[in-house]
Amino acid sequence: MSYQPKDEKDVLWMSSKSLFEEGKPIRGGVPVCFPWFGPRAIDASLPVHGFARLNLWNLKDASITAENETKSYLISTKPPKHLPYAFNLELTILVGKKLEISLTIQNTGQETFLCTNTLHTYFQVGNLLDCTISGLKDSKYYDPASGLEMMKQEEEWLRIVGRKPKVF
Repeated sequence: MSYQPKDEKDVLWMSSKSLFEEGKPIRGGVPVCFPWFGPRAIDASLPVHGFARLNLWNLKDASITAENETKSYLISTKPPKHLPYAFNLELTILVGKKLEISLTIQNTGQETFLCTNTLHTYFQVGNLLDCTISGLKDSKYYDPASGLEMMKQEEEWLRIVGRKPKVF
């Protein structure tokens, strides 16, 4: 929900309207989206972005690394009963001079299953129109504004030129 390097401002953004109640999503930090991102295509009554961001997570282990960083392992507590497959979710968080988060999904059942996931990071930025993003050249993505057409990032630098309304 927060990451503030020493002598700096918080890197992550958090909405003041977040409720911090079990079963309610927060808007900010780094929500874990699993087993789908966005609305569930086959059943829109299910939670947007899946259940993982709504779940309580348990601390499995924590340690201090040789570099004096904190490393924590969290496991998801209760997969929903309506999912027809078995799996384990583990979130690894390394906190030090930088923040590293990874999600591991292990299929514990006999059947393969299709899932999508993301760490839906909310970064604290000043003026959004002054931001540029690098490292996405040649990446493919779906653009909801174009009817979920597959797009490709052609430029080395992605510049935010305005705010598009959300399309669901």
